Amino acid sequence: MARYGATILGSATPFMFAYLDAQKAHGREPLFPHLRFCMGGGGPIPAGLNARLQRELGGDGIFNGYGLTECPIVGYPAWGDDNVLLDASAFVPGPGVSVRITDADGNQVPRGVQGELRLSGPQLFAGYLNPALASTSFDLAGFVRTGDLAIQSEDGHVTITGRLKEVIICNGENISTAELESVLAAHPGVADVAVIGMPDDVKGETVCAIVVPANPTTLPPENP
Repeated sequence: MARYGATILGSATPFMFAYLDAQKAHGREPLFPHLRFCMGGGGPIPAGLNARLQRELGGDGIFNGYGLTECPIVGYPAWGDDNVLLDASAFVPGPGVSVRITDADGNQVPRGVQGELRLSGPQLFAGYLNPALASTSFDLAGFVRTGDLAIQSEDGHVTITGRLKEVIICNGENISTAELESVLAAHPGVADVAVIGMPDDVKGETVCAIVVPANPTTLPPENP
């Protein structure tokens, strides 16, 4: 990327840290002297990453977008957004994208109120191969239910504030806690298990499994 004079650096958060490490190893001379900005995705950026990219790599920071497999490339921050919005990964829905923020009953909530993010647009997928999934994935208006909690400001920016569904985002990949728990629970040495996501500055989240062994007396003292 440096050799060919990259003007935009992109990908998930771990790549951003790799660029910073490469700059540190390179020395004080800018490794990417023509850099305009970075583009990211796969999950909200860690606190301080935007400012660090601006300070150490140059350019206008990281424009972190939002999307999902069922409705990709929903939106990015607007050019000229301040660092507060960039730090929060607040995005503006792209052309043709419709956003609804709803309560638990599917009623649209006012701007500034947290609710579930639901989406529609020209890039919305046609549906799942298993039609039975449609009843839980779409609402009556045809919007896909993202399972993400969000707030939309008066100026239209959408900020993701949490998740309804139990999903861990590690290195930009969605990992189902239920799937991992079912695999671990099938092991004869496991009586019970809970999988959770722990904050990780590089990966976004790290998978952590809390296991109750079927026979605790067989475990060594240093690994209760």
